[in-house]
Amino acid sequence: MDRDFESIAREAEQLPEGDRVKLAERLIEKVIETSEHRAAWLAESHRRAEAIDRGEMELRDASEVHDRIRKMIQK
Repeated sequence: MDRDFESIAREAEQLPEGDRVKLAERLIEKVIETSEHRAAWLAESHRRAEAIDRGEMELRDASEVHDRIRKMIQK
């Protein structure tokens, strides 16, 4: 690859918000595609589901979480 990470990251940061979200989702999907990461995510998702069932983890509305993430990114 001729371009370095920093130049790609700076360019990606200039994308409209919706495109940045799509890019982040695509990159996460690529990471999760490996069997090692998939197995780790599956184990984590089971752990979280069990914690929710025991009442040890609080659920939040996705729109609330997305709003909080957007505010963090804009700082």
